[in-house]
Amino acid sequence: MKRLSLIALTLAACTSNEAPSAQTQAAFFHEMTVMQNVQSHALAQQSNFAPVTGSVNATANCPISGTIALVGTYDSPDNGATATYDLHDTMTGCTGLDFTIDGSWDWSGNYSSTAFHDVITSSTTFTTGGETHAMSENLTVDLTPTAFSMSGTATVDGADYSDFASWTFSH
Repeated sequence: MKRLSLIALTLAACTSNEAPSAQTQAAFFHEMTVMQNVQSHALAQQSNFAPVTGSVNATANCPISGTIALVGTYDSPDNGATATYDLHDTMTGCTGLDFTIDGSWDWSGNYSSTAFHDVITSSTTFTTGGETHAMSENLTVDLTPTAFSMSGTATVDGADYSDFASWTFSH
């Protein structure tokens, strides 16, 4: 999951007919980063900072308040350098320093030091910077040292986006 922040930084290389405002794009990238961090935090609580291997069915505390329930599988036998996962995350009032997120996030894929593949299906309400955004993603993301691709649809505040080329990360 640690590779997700690389995706946010690399998304400017993707494709979009009409990009949302810079503020909406920042919220989208922030949500992606938050999900990676919240899930990693929750997995660490469940594994006492050891690698998680096998079935996951637990509820963990979010950084400040609220919970994230994790159901599925997460296999990271080598202290996080590689992982294969298929997880359904449900956030309830999940709050950190600059966000609150509610909803569900399904993701499956794998990562290593040289590649990342992720399939995301989500529906969340994400609050940051005094704004609340309704978001859903149906995306496939692939990242290697020499290539990046993202396909599918991101819906932010009721508008659908499937061409991410002009999006820029500004969080």
